[in-house]
Amino acid sequence: QEPEAMNRKSLIEAIFKCLDSEGRKVLTPDAIRIFAEETGFEGNDEEWQEQYHAMSEFFGWQLGDSESGITLSQFAELVDNDEDTTESELRQVLEKLLGERRR
Repeated sequence: QEPEAMNRKSLIEAIFKCLDSEGRKVLTPDAIRIFAEETGFEGNDEEWQEQYHAMSEFFGWQLGDSESGITLSQFAELVDNDEDTTESELRQVLEKLLGERRR
């Protein structure tokens, strides 16, 4: 399905699948950072660690080792919590991620 025809839920699911490149059904902090940077995060590694820990506390995510991550429902909650993230912006993120996968 083309991004232009997708609703918000479908866009979130498609972005999750792109970011979950290994098909593990969870997004690692590094994968979440890719999405965060596409939607405005501009910090360095240390600032990302602080941001990720703050998000983990806010959403009640378990902070495990680097193999752990967030599920699709947790990712959807993260995206939907940011009222500034529009469907148009989600389409742009998806199109960019799909373009990078095709290279």
